[in-house]
Amino acid sequence: MAVATRMKTGKGTRVKYEKQDSDDDAQMDDVQITTPKVEVDTEEPPRKKLRTELRSPSPSTPAADAKSAEDPESDDDYRISQSKKQKPRKSSSSTSKAKGKGKAKAQLDTLFDKLPTDVVYMIFSHLHPLDLLRLARTNRMLRSHLMSKASAAAHLSIIYLKLPFSIVVSEPQWAQLLFSRDCSTCTRTNIPNVDWFHRLRLCSRCDRAGVILIIGLRARKAFPHVPDVNMLLDLLPHSNTGSSWTGKYYRIKDIQDVGAEWAIISKKGSDAEIQEFKERRKSETEEIMTHGTFCKAWHRDSSILKRTQNREAKQVRRNEIFARLEALGYNPQDVRDWTVAQSRFLHTSTPLTERRWAAIRPSLEALTIRAQERRLQRDRDLVIRQREAIAESVIKPCLATSAVSPAFHPRLRNLLDSVSFQAIISQPNEVAVSADSFQSALDTIPDQLAKTAKAIQSHLLQRMVNGGAMNVDPSIIESDFSKIGLATSTFFCKTDSHGLPVCSKDDLNSHRCPRFPASPDKCQCLSYGHEASNVVAALLAAANLDPNTTADEMDEMDLRFHCPGWQLAMNWRDAASNAMRSKLLQSSTWEVFSPEDTAAIKRKEMTNNGDAWRAGETFERLQYADDNSTKWGFLMTPPATDFPF
Repeated sequence: MAVATRMKTGKGTRVKYEKQDSDDDAQMDDVQITTPKVEVDTEEPPRKKLRTELRSPSPSTPAADAKSAEDPESDDDYRISQSKKQKPRKSSSSTSKAKGKGKAKAQLDTLFDKLPTDVVYMIFSHLHPLDLLRLARTNRMLRSHLMSKASAAAHLSIIYLKLPFSIVVSEPQWAQLLFSRDCSTCTRTNIPNVDWFHRLRLCSRCDRAGVILIIGLRARKAFPHVPDVNMLLDLLPHSNTGSSWTGKYYRIKDIQDVGAEWAIISKKGSDAEIQEFKERRKSETEEIMTHGTFCKAWHRDSSILKRTQNREAKQVRRNEIFARLEALGYNPQDVRDWTVAQSRFLHTSTPLTERRWAAIRPSLEALTIRAQERRLQRDRDLVIRQREAIAESVIKPCLATSAVSPAFHPRLRNLLDSVSFQAIISQPNEVAVSADSFQSALDTIPDQLAKTAKAIQSHLLQRMVNGGAMNVDPSIIESDFSKIGLATSTFFCKTDSHGLPVCSKDDLNSHRCPRFPASPDKCQCLSYGHEASNVVAALLAAANLDPNTTADEMDEMDLRFHCPGWQLAMNWRDAASNAMRSKLLQSSTWEVFSPEDTAAIKRKEMTNNGDAWRAGETFERLQYADDNSTKWGFLMTPPATDFPF
């Protein structure tokens, strides 16, 4: 490549072109050793950006041309004298911009004229090899100097990985393979893996371009034109870092080159040359394989060292950011919150500068403030829970001594959310709250209990009126509150309409319906069952009991009933529950079993269920002789006339 330099000759300036051999950073497969060319001093016309003289606009005569051809120095003097006589021409804005750009290039071209060569190369020696490669791509002048073999001193930083003599790769190409992450065959970047035995860095798209996988003795089929290819493969470097564990990867170009060389040597038939060829190739291959193994270990160690340094640089940056945030007055706990520590500003190893800190500071402060708000909210929630626990410890004894039935007590959460308790619980964190602090709130509990009990009972009576109950006054008076505990007051949960009726106060107190939407009052999920109430009234009539018999009294008697046509014994809760599903059981003709039969039925229930009898678990085991198996039937009666006891 021609390199332009300037030499001052008197008043004029002469442009001299020197040709230097340079190595391009192209594909490493096409690299060849070139001999240095002889320096040639040609009088080629200079390019525009290197022109320093002004030519006369007037046409020259043939005599003048001949004279100038014979005496080039006189022609130069003539042009210089003419340039002094000419006046400078004014240029437009666009022309001035173009001249300014060319002036900058000219200043860059004269870098080696202004600085000594040893100083320039000393500066280059402090650069990383990858930075030298990038610098060589800026313009042709720097490329011609940095890519030439004369500038090998600039690449001394990689001398510890000096190539063996058998590997024909220039130092710029070797630095490109070591420190760059570009693919060797395409323009893709960020390629981490390197084939050190073939000196290739290939991406997934190229996928070992120019490399062939040979397994076993299949080389003869792949290269039929190469004689003795299986023997020659032992004289070539290979790698096994691919997808195959048993095969070996060879470069196609190496196989073709050694095949051509072997064909020439084998034709001569000299045993000494053949033996010398084999020994030479074998020693070169061993040297390449040894060097590839060393480079592979170096790359692994370099990667580990780089990750370690990167991690340490990240930690230094994190500590510096934390220190700066703490210096601004933020709490160390907020500064080290996971939202701040896991932000993208802390996951980089770039050193923190003042300019970068000014750019990321608003975002980091916003994250720190949000972390502070969450921390304060967590502290506040912890204080609230502690105060609510103290309030619960003083509320429960008060509820236990109340005259109001537990079935009509408000929920504990409702009491804690009341105004009297919230006035104490919601005090600032700095205020100390103890059990004595809730004494004023405890004085309001009796009124709240009475108010809540009246609301719950009124709600249940209203459900009975809406369901068609005839024994309740539609105006909802307090004298009817006692009718809620009657056996005929059958309520069912809306989320489990096929379950047992909720009749007594104990049932109302123990009933839980987590699937029903939460409401401020209890019993919002209950509805009145008019059909079940009629069946219970028929059961009371069959047993000659008072219609105002309570549910607790019916549970205590624990009688067994049956409906004509149904040979299944049931207690009063099962009868009410089954009547909601079967119209056949909504009959007024029910019969009650005698005490002896009731005792026998209870023993049968204990045997079938394996546990103490509980209402709602009336299942009968049926024996079928056709399949000789045991099945369970729900509300089914076998074809028999006797009762199952």
